[in-house]
Order: sequence, then C-alpha cells, then structure tokens
Amino acid sequence: MPKMKRASLFGATMLALLCAPVHAAPDRSPGMALMFAVVGGDGTLLRGAGVVSAALDNSSGGGMYYVVFDRDVSGCVYTATAGIADTRSGSGGSSLTPGVVTVSSLSGTPDGVFVETYDFVGNHLSLAFHLTVFCAK
Repeated sequence: MPKMKRASLFGATMLALLCAPVHAAPDRSPGMALMFAVVGGDGTLLRGAGVVSAALDNSSGGGMYYVVFDRDVSGCVYTATAGIADTRSGSGGSSLTPGVVTVSSLSGTPDGVFVETYDFVGNHLSLAFHLTVFCAK
C-alpha cells in the first residue's frame, strides 16, 4: 500500500476513535476500565489495580498462572508481557529472562485470566509478567 494511502487510513482510524461515543465503565470512569497485575515468576502478586489474587499452578511444572480480578473480566481484552517483576523490593529479580506469554479467559471463572509463560522453544517456563486488562463497559 502506498505511503499516502497508509497515512490516510491511519488518520481516518484515529479520527473515528476520537469521535467514537464514550461510555461509562462499571467503575464509573469514562470510556473503559483498566486493571493490571504484576506477578512474580513464583506466582506472587506484587502489585496491581482491581486484582484480587495470583497463583502459580505448580502441578504442571510451572509456567501456568491464575489471576483473579474484583469483577467479571470475561468480556474484556487481555494483554501480557514478560517483565521484571519488582526491582524495588528485590522480589522477582532484577534481570529479565526472555520468553513468550499467552493469555486467555480462565475457564469457569468469569473474573479470572489464565496466563501461560514459555521459553522460545515452547516449553513452559515460570516467568514474571505484567498483565493488563481493558474493559469497554
């Protein structure tokens, strides 16, 4: 696609987003609710907003986490990345182990998110991560 068409498409998309109606989220903030969790490789919840708990499922050999929020997040969008958990308190270490993070709804738990962490070969690996949850309404 030529640069001019891409720029026009980008501009039109941004204009549509800026002109879209703003709805109040359940927490009464305009637009959307934003929640997050920073979880250590051992499953420790280090900090967050709107998050109740986090846990590592050790029965699988690691790399599988359950993160529970204070409201239904089944209709929300999740994103996560491997990250240094907390260098301020010393928890989680101060160096980043590279890896892959996937997220999905936590089956049978509408207020939960299932997070899996892997090495680059595809083996489960317990990694610290940052999880963000966006809810539109």
